Amino acid sequence: MLFPAYVVHAMEGRVRLRHPVLGTEMGRARALEVLKGVTRVKEAVPGKASILVYLKKNGHLETAVAALCKALESELPELAKTRAPEPHFLRTLLGGVPPRKLENRTLFAALGTSAALGIMGSEKAHVFTAAAFGLLVAHHIWVRRRAL
Repeated sequence: MLFPAYVVHAMEGRVRLRHPVLGTEMGRARALEVLKGVTRVKEAVPGKASILVYLKKNGHLETAVAALCKALESELPELAKTRAPEPHFLRTLLGGVPPRKLENRTLFAALGTSAALGIMGSEKAHVFTAAAFGLLVAHHIWVRRRAL
């Protein structure tokens, strides 16, 4: 099932909703009030411009999210007018592989190649791929330094 654009993440047990309307105090309060009335909702935790909704574990995720979205859109019609974001150009170029997965795969490929070349005794190639791996790791840490 294709979820609305404001459903950022949905998995069994929880759903993350993100929208600028949910960033305002009034919009967030209205959404939290609506979510209290939805039967499958166990708890709703507000964030900056998002709400994390914990679901009771009975039934299908798709039907729970559909009921949740229907209830929210009846009270907050601005949510229904949201367009889906354009896919990242790398994702379309690489056939649907997200850029972060590509980065992780490249890191592991460089590490594996460096280790294999080191075991085989190709010293110059091993040093080159180890240096490339080091640069990739440094970039990875720099980009995600706030999450560490």
